[in-house]
Amino acid sequence: MPGEISKLFEAWKAGDGAAGDEVIAMTYGELRRVAHAYPRRERHAHTLQTTALLDAYVRLLRKGPGSV
Repeated sequence: MPGEISKLFEAWKAGDGAAGDEVIAMTYGELRRVAHAYPRRERHAHTLQTTALLDAYVRLLRKGPGSV
């Protein structure tokens, strides 16, 4: 899978938007796990939410390679 994601990133950088969608689809589950764990390290009254973190990251990804 890591080699496949690298190839998809290269295709995405070359202008293949479908490759970007595939990168997001392949990594979404892991991103969700990381985003869910992150707020637990924050102070008790934090306002971070898993969905908000994921949405922000996916929006950045959709801007294209190099935006993150």
